[in-house]
Amino acid sequence: NLLPNEINYFNKTIQISYKIINTSKTMIILTDITEKRELEKEMEHERQNLKLIANVIINHQEFSRNLNRYYSFCGEYIPNLLKSKQPIENTISDMVRHIHTFKGNFALYNTGEIVAKLHELEHQLLDLQQLDKKAHLLENIVNFSEMKDWVDNDIHKVKSILGDTFFS
Repeated sequence: NLLPNEINYFNKTIQISYKIINTSKTMIILTDITEKRELEKEMEHERQNLKLIANVIINHQEFSRNLNRYYSFCGEYIPNLLKSKQPIENTISDMVRHIHTFKGNFALYNTGEIVAKLHELEHQLLDLQQLDKKAHLLENIVNFSEMKDWVDNDIHKVKSILGDTFFS
């Protein structure tokens, strides 16, 4: 139990087994399980995609409403918020609150890519709240106009199975 059961070596995943031959000899068995691990990752990826598809089908209207709210948030709300005359601290807090809500809403559907990007942005904004020169740093964190594109990979997965007209 103290010795490793698996290692990564030169981009290979090696399983290590130990057999005691006698009191002074131990045989070490190395098995390349790289392909097995890759297949396991691929199966998990497909399982997540199926969860996404099932959740979107079951909650189609709710998902579409959330998606439209997100697009509106990215295309209208954020630009207006950035142009507003309110203190930057309030702007950041407002953005964090909305981003956290979208992250949670999208997580309900297993939309992994958008959730990860929103999580990263949320933490960058929370870190920014601790700094003094917030205003010019806010615009450097992310190109907010690109946020609409973050959900595209997840939407593409749905459309590849259900067709382009599913969200029409």
